[in-house]
Amino acid sequence: MKHRIYQSLSAALIAVTLAACSGSADGKKDSAAVTPASPAAQAEIVEIERFDRAVAAYPSLSSESRDSLRTLYAPVIDLMRAVNGGGSDDQLMMALASSAATKVFQPDVERLLPDLSAPSAALGAVKVAAERELPGLTFPSRVIGYVTPYSQSVVIADSVVLLGLNHFLGADYEGYGSFDEYVRRTKTPSQIPYQVAEALIRSQYPYDESDGQTVLSRLLYEGAVAAAVERIVPGATAAAALGYDADEMKWLADNEPRIWQRMASEDMLFSVDPSIAHRLTGPAPSTPLINPQAPGRAGRYIGYRIVGSYLKSHAETQLSALLSREFFQSPTALKESGYRP
Repeated sequence: MKHRIYQSLSAALIAVTLAACSGSADGKKDSAAVTPASPAAQAEIVEIERFDRAVAAYPSLSSESRDSLRTLYAPVIDLMRAVNGGGSDDQLMMALASSAATKVFQPDVERLLPDLSAPSAALGAVKVAAERELPGLTFPSRVIGYVTPYSQSVVIADSVVLLGLNHFLGADYEGYGSFDEYVRRTKTPSQIPYQVAEALIRSQYPYDESDGQTVLSRLLYEGAVAAAVERIVPGATAAAALGYDADEMKWLADNEPRIWQRMASEDMLFSVDPSIAHRLTGPAPSTPLINPQAPGRAGRYIGYRIVGSYLKSHAETQLSALLSREFFQSPTALKESGYRP
């Protein structure tokens, strides 16, 4: 039943980014020449507020307690109103408390995620590293955990991160039974810092979706995002930042020259067809445009490798520069990278 509810839930929410990642890999080809954030960087804790518990308790609270909760979580309620099209604060809270998502998943969230101290500490390290490596990035003032009725695991809204806790119940959780393996492995508590980091990066350094963007520009942007995630998440690996397990990372490393040759020989790189860029970089179990055996988002891996090559000869380059249009739209970035798979 739980996976059927997941399949039926709407995906209509605003400005959201997903990140998917897991595993580790061997070999020199796995790194984009970045220095990941050190676990020792955990100088502060970013509390994950338990809005999920407030919602579950809401129907049984006194009028005064309800007023206090609505004031405390006004940013979430405002977002719910924007999505659901109206209703009073009390009506919206009651609707969420009685929703199928809350009824089905809140008991499991409470059982499987009773303590969020570990991801809170990891987010503290991400905040410290992000503010050091990306001075222009503003880390939201609040991270609010809740049971979401939507398919997005992380939503960035103004100064708030909304974290769908029911998306992080473990790869073997029965509610994820209908999902592909590449999706299930993103649904563990250890994924929280990766997905929040990537969502923040994409929200504050967005890709230019205007007409005329080449496939290469999208590869460079995706590679820069992965490199940034690797640098600001404590203890990150290239595989985790890219969203691959060890076997997938090995396949990509072993076949990198052939992937590149396929892209170059088929004139993909300078195509302005957005569907090609999506087929190369969008979440999927495989990248059949390259090879039926190629892991999903193989183009993102190539972008990451180009960025890594660029950084070897431009070590002084800041992450913010890599995430800027001046880099990923540059007609000379590929040549300057010296990339040779």
